[in-house]
Amino acid sequence: MKKSVIIGITSFLVFGLIWYLFFKKYDYVVTFKDKTAPGTIFQGALDWGDGLKKSDSIESKIVSKMAFSTIVQELKTEQSTIVFNWFFEGVNDSITGVKVGVIDSNNSIVNRIMLPFSSEGVKQFSINKVVSFKNSLDKHLAKHKVKINTASNIPAQFCAYIPIESSLQSKGQHMIAINSYIMGFLQKNNLEVVGRPFIEVNYWDIQNQKIKYNFCFPIEELEMLPYHKEIKFKKISAKKALKATYKGNYRTSDRAWFLLYDYALRNNIKIENKPFEIFYNNPFMGGNELDWKAEIFMPIIE
Repeated sequence: MKKSVIIGITSFLVFGLIWYLFFKKYDYVVTFKDKTAPGTIFQGALDWGDGLKKSDSIESKIVSKMAFSTIVQELKTEQSTIVFNWFFEGVNDSITGVKVGVIDSNNSIVNRIMLPFSSEGVKQFSINKVVSFKNSLDKHLAKHKVKINTASNIPAQFCAYIPIESSLQSKGQHMIAINSYIMGFLQKNNLEVVGRPFIEVNYWDIQNQKIKYNFCFPIEELEMLPYHKEIKFKKISAKKALKATYKGNYRTSDRAWFLLYDYALRNNIKIENKPFEIFYNNPFMGGNELDWKAEIFMPIIE
């Protein structure tokens, strides 16, 4: 009886060691949670990788990604190639859990042997990099606030607009560049702006973060309107939508998009991925960015 128990324990330990050295998925795993949407951390991880090239001389490469869900990222150092497998999952309407499974492509077996006895190697590298990312993420989150207001309506209005195509990250730059162009045309033709400027997104490539949108200024609807080869006119119809209030620099107002997207997914609400933003402050006037307000809408499919 004792012999069979010993054999059983020994077999268990041997198979456990074989699994640990050769079949365990990751050399090391780092986890954390933060108060934001999965999309915000997903985008932050992509931007963070680009920053490593400048700060730590690490070559960062995105091997694959699934929007707001996973990233496989290679970090090449002088000694090895470290693979970070990022996983993002919403815990509730405001918290996201993050798991980073790490593999040292060149020294995996050695790392697994040394891991129980040393805090150096892939373990320390992983902790240092993820902590660095978490710190930069928290600094970013402190610069804006987003609150979900649940169901609302996109207001009906008539507007002058310019269609734009850009990356999500450069949305704010394009708006700044075009703002005076539209305003100059409206003032020249005595067309008074009668509400807040807004953008109407017609296409959002979530996987590649590309967008097509109209940058709009509400004006009175008239029978006769001046011609312009780039500036167009249209009527926006009212539409039921999820709504969030964003406060912060308008360059990162898409953080509200991510929160509304995750909220709809979690609550089984069918939406069109066509955000609509109304801006209540003039960035050219400066001031505390946390006082800048935008209302963000995500159309509901009824």
